[in-house]
Amino acid sequence: MTILIPLNALKVNKGIKIHENYFSVLNKVKEFIYFDNCPEEFLYCYDDVLLAKKITNVDIFNTYQFKSNDKEIKKNSSSRWGVTVNNSYSLVGDDPYNFEHHLPLIYKRDKLKELFEKFDFTKKDIPYALATTYFNYFKEEQSYTNMGEYKAGFEGFGLARWTYQQNTVKQISDAVLGKTWVNYNDVGLFWIPKKYPLQEWIIKTFNKKLKYEVESGS
Repeated sequence: MTILIPLNALKVNKGIKIHENYFSVLNKVKEFIYFDNCPEEFLYCYDDVLLAKKITNVDIFNTYQFKSNDKEIKKNSSSRWGVTVNNSYSLVGDDPYNFEHHLPLIYKRDKLKELFEKFDFTKKDIPYALATTYFNYFKEEQSYTNMGEYKAGFEGFGLARWTYQQNTVKQISDAVLGKTWVNYNDVGLFWIPKKYPLQEWIIKTFNKKLKYEVESGS
């Protein structure tokens, strides 16, 4: 595998690995698509997403996006995550959409190879956001679905267009009703110390052990 952080990025950022995770994702995907057994297309999933209801193959092949006006908000972001999205916007031309919603997405191996050749992240000071770059660059082939209609997000703080209040289990249950996906971050998972309503909702909702789960200590 190539280095996680391009040397020029370390130099620009005074040796601080502020984008290590973002470069790591790009490196891992690039390595995977050159495996001999990498399929022509594959499903890319995140570890902070839950399936809230039964779905079909058609649901999996949806390409979700944020509402169109969300791209304007992120253009002014100075967060580590936000600047990677801004970097993507600068690469893909006019009127881009934001695809960093952590819902499953279908990637095509050969198009990823084309993307990495076109936009060589190892030569960049700041990495780009993979989903936003890919699905805007190849946007003529996509049929988009509004993410807000399918996802209930829980990030603890405030109430935004794609996140919901989560102070009680009932608030969470009401927010998830009718949604396909649930997404959360660490703040949402540990929201309200010693109560953790999202954790309680997850345990109650997904209370059956999968055959793939390993017993503790084994």
